[in-house]
Amino acid sequence: MEPGRLYDACAAQPECLAAFPEGIDEYVQVVNDLAANPRTIRVTDPGSGEDIDVIVDAYKLTYTVGFATLLGSTPKVPSMIHNLAVGDGSEAALEVLAGRFPPSFNSYGLQWGVVCSEMIGRGDLDVLQENGEIAWPGFPTAVTDMPAMFPWAFTDCAAWDVPAAPAQAAVAATSDIPVLLTSGAFDATAPPSYATHATQTLSNSQNLVFAGVGHSTSRWAPECFATVIAEFLDNPLDAVDQSCVDALTVAPFVVP
Repeated sequence: MEPGRLYDACAAQPECLAAFPEGIDEYVQVVNDLAANPRTIRVTDPGSGEDIDVIVDAYKLTYTVGFATLLGSTPKVPSMIHNLAVGDGSEAALEVLAGRFPPSFNSYGLQWGVVCSEMIGRGDLDVLQENGEIAWPGFPTAVTDMPAMFPWAFTDCAAWDVPAAPAQAAVAATSDIPVLLTSGAFDATAPPSYATHATQTLSNSQNLVFAGVGHSTSRWAPECFATVIAEFLDNPLDAVDQSCVDALTVAPFVVP
C-alpha cells in the first residue's frame, strides 16, 4: 500500500482531515523520529491482561501499518500515527500486539523455503534498497533498506540455504484466457499495482480495485466479491457489471 493512498482517503473525509491536517507528513516525521529513537511503550496486553513493554521502531511501525490491511484496522492508522506524534503511543503498541500470529499459525519451513528460493534467491539487495527509496520517499534507511514484511530475509535465507528457484519462476504468465483480477485499494501485501502489472501479459483480463478494502477482497467486501465472481464465471467473455465495486466507500477513519 502506498501510504499516500491512505492519507488521500483520510483527506477526503472532513473529520479525518480536521483531526490530522498534516497528513502523510506526520507519518514521515514519526517514522524518522523512531529510526533515531525507538520507543518502549507500556500497555496492558489484551490477551493476557498483563502489563508489558512493546518496542516500536521505524520498521516495526511501517510493518504494523501494512499489517493493518490484513486485520481490517486500516481506519485506525492516522490516529495511531498521530498518537505516536503527540501522545503516549499506546495505540501503536496495541496494534503491534494485535498483529501477533497465534501459535502454530505459520509453517516456517514452507514459508522460508518459498521466500528464500523465489524472492531472496532471485533478488538483489542493492536493487531492493534502490527501489525502497523510490517507493518510500522521505523514509529512513531503517525502512527502505529491508524487504517489506520480511526484514531480515537476506540474512535468514543465507542460514536457511535453499537454492534459488529456476528462472522460469520469475517469468510472467502469458495468456489470452479470461481472467478476473481483484485487489483491495489499501492492500499492502498484494497491492493493486501487482494486478496492474499482471494485466500486461494477460490480454483478456479484467482488473477491479475495491475502494476502502485491504488484503483479501473476498473477506472485506464479501457480497460484492461474490457478485462479480459469479457473474464472471457465468459469462467469462463479457465485461462484469462492476456497479457494486463502484458503490464501495471508504469506512470512516477513527478520530479523537
